[in-house]
Amino acid sequence: AKRLRMATPWQLSDWTWRPEVRETHDSVDAMWSAREGVRSLVIAKGFDQLGIPNEVVVAEEAPFSSAPTNVARTGRFVRPLVRAKIDGRWLWIDADGPGRPLPLGHVSRELIGKSYMSVDGLSHTIEENSVLPARPDEVTITLSVGEAGSAEGSLEAKLCGTDALEFADMLPTMNSVGRDFILKRMVHTWLPGADVRTVDVRVLDDLDEVHLRATLDMSRLVTREASTGRLRIPGLLPLRRMNTNAYAQTLAESYAAERTRVQPLSIDDSTFAIVRRRLSFPSAWQVSAAPNSDVKSALVTTQRRLGALSTSGGATTVEEVFEVRVRPGTVPVAEFSEFAETVVRADAVWLRGTWFTDSAVRR
Repeated sequence: AKRLRMATPWQLSDWTWRPEVRETHDSVDAMWSAREGVRSLVIAKGFDQLGIPNEVVVAEEAPFSSAPTNVARTGRFVRPLVRAKIDGRWLWIDADGPGRPLPLGHVSRELIGKSYMSVDGLSHTIEENSVLPARPDEVTITLSVGEAGSAEGSLEAKLCGTDALEFADMLPTMNSVGRDFILKRMVHTWLPGADVRTVDVRVLDDLDEVHLRATLDMSRLVTREASTGRLRIPGLLPLRRMNTNAYAQTLAESYAAERTRVQPLSIDDSTFAIVRRRLSFPSAWQVSAAPNSDVKSALVTTQRRLGALSTSGGATTVEEVFEVRVRPGTVPVAEFSEFAETVVRADAVWLRGTWFTDSAVRR
């Protein structure tokens, strides 16, 4: 409960290592709950008192490009982090992002692969193998499809990205009507047109995760192709922003809307999501086209797999697994056309529909 001498985050950056400080009457607990100041400095002070070797470093939040057309700038390094040597191993502590500090050894997905500056003025890279494995957003969609093409079921999501944590910070300030409106909008990013019956959200502070659960109906999930009579269940959009203005879009819309560039493309954010879609459909239907495929590159990876079929009680069940990974980085101008083509192919992995035939088509 000691008084603090507190630095504001923007005073700890690459242009000064002597931030101005001010006396405050707040305790450490009050500062922590109000999320003021640089929490990394408080953690480092605690490690000092415990005799644990540690250092405060400052990371970049946007990737830097060495391209001649990109002008060097101050303010490149702005995100404080702590490195501490525990049980003989250097571990990261990411305490100044949105929400509570991440579990020991984890850093925000957006920082992996980016550079940080240490007290000696040298820059280093946050290597993926130096942190604990990144946690994906995990979504499970369970749908029971009827003969007429309508469906009912549920959606469960475990979200741990920056957008979700910022949304969790805002939840206490929302009224119930506004909260439910935003939650339903989030559900619609996975299942457009769904009639959401119930929706609920829980924030697990100890894990820095947002858990979302909804029950829903869909009146027109399945469409029939006029020329062949085959049945189609649409694919999914691979990219979404889970905040108060939730929306979904393709990778191409986000990163390759312009087919030519005069400046390198900077990918500042990170996406890592796994979606499991479990479909139960009439046993008279047969899967005629399973879009198993993947696209892999240094910055963008998508893949999709169709699991084994199981039949019970006159219905067949199958699980599709979608995965997308976007890593921060830069794309030079000379490589952008190739990158744009890769992104379009990566979109197609998620967007392709799953096709079925029923007894009418087979006759």
